Amino acid sequence: MMLKAAISAFALSGAFAATCSNSNGFQITSQADLDALQNCQSIKGDVVVVKDVPSLSLPDGLSAIQGDFLVAQAISMTSLTASSLESISGKFQLLNLTILSTLNMPRLISVGSIEWLTLPALRVYSTAVATASSVTVIDTRLEDLKGFNLKSVGLVNINNNRYMKVISLGSLTSASTAISVAFNGASASVDLSSLLTVGNVSLNNVGDVLIPVLANISGSLSFDKCTSDKYAAPNLTLIQQSLSIIDNGALTEISMPMLQEVDGGFVIANNSQLQTVTGFPKLSSVGGALDVTGVFSNISFSSLSDVRGDLNIQSSYKGFTCPLDNKDHKVQGLFTCPQGATNTPTSLDGVKSSSSSTDSNGDKKKSAAVLSTSKISAFTAVVVILATLL
Repeated sequence: MMLKAAISAFALSGAFAATCSNSNGFQITSQADLDALQNCQSIKGDVVVVKDVPSLSLPDGLSAIQGDFLVAQAISMTSLTASSLESISGKFQLLNLTILSTLNMPRLISVGSIEWLTLPALRVYSTAVATASSVTVIDTRLEDLKGFNLKSVGLVNINNNRYMKVISLGSLTSASTAISVAFNGASASVDLSSLLTVGNVSLNNVGDVLIPVLANISGSLSFDKCTSDKYAAPNLTLIQQSLSIIDNGALTEISMPMLQEVDGGFVIANNSQLQTVTGFPKLSSVGGALDVTGVFSNISFSSLSDVRGDLNIQSSYKGFTCPLDNKDHKVQGLFTCPQGATNTPTSLDGVKSSSSSTDSNGDKKKSAAVLSTSKISAFTAVVVILATLL
């Protein structure tokens, strides 16, 4: 009754009202509460489902919600339908809907932000989202992202969707804050084929990745525990923070032929099949530490002229020949690049190196940690978490 009274002044008998407004929002406890909005083309105020109901259907003719649309803890809900809804100006949140299996919003194009969290039964959905400031999809049964056609976004966080084997964001050209893809379907492929600029990119446990036109990363780029044998960024020229390529067991090739500058740390470590590191022919400057360890027999940084932190290159390959020296003091920190095999190559993570180091003045010193791989991973995680919260 209260909901009906709140909108009665705005609804026109037998016709649609332009806008139904309630400064306190609309609290939905049953399908009847939504039916009371049947004469509204637009709703001004938050729409919040506050009771557990088995299913909900927004009225035909309702095209816009000027506010948030929040559905949480409705553990009996199996379906949610909004056949005419085109826009939600605020947050569209679905939270802890444990048996929701169908989401039908075929005309939904514009959303302030999307947060779909803990929807373990959701496998069928229909949307056409082209505009959103952030998209977070965590712990669902979705198999793809076909309901998204985003051009520009702040944050994308696709995490722990174990049935999702194709993550297609091929129309996305920019993501100002971060893209985080982790622990989805085994070897899930990631299509970012139109992406030009991005903040942070964190890729964990993914397969093939398409980033053919990506040119500028204003944050960090990381590949961690991924499964493809090759990762390439043919047009990437600048990473304004760190590059991290760690624990990729099938990796045999890295190709970033245009990359000239990494303003933070540069880390390649624990990639057990990576025998050649020659994919950075134009890299000239590293703003932090350069740390490359593994089993490689061939490594080259032919254009490198400035490393502002430590340099640590170690391989367990018996015939390894260090391609660098520090006679011209291009490395401002400690220089560690022993000839021949190092029994236990160590990264700059606080563990003592098995060999001695040379500082920029040629003096022998023990290697010290400047930038650890764990710090890079922690930094990326913090960025994504803070962006989601904001």
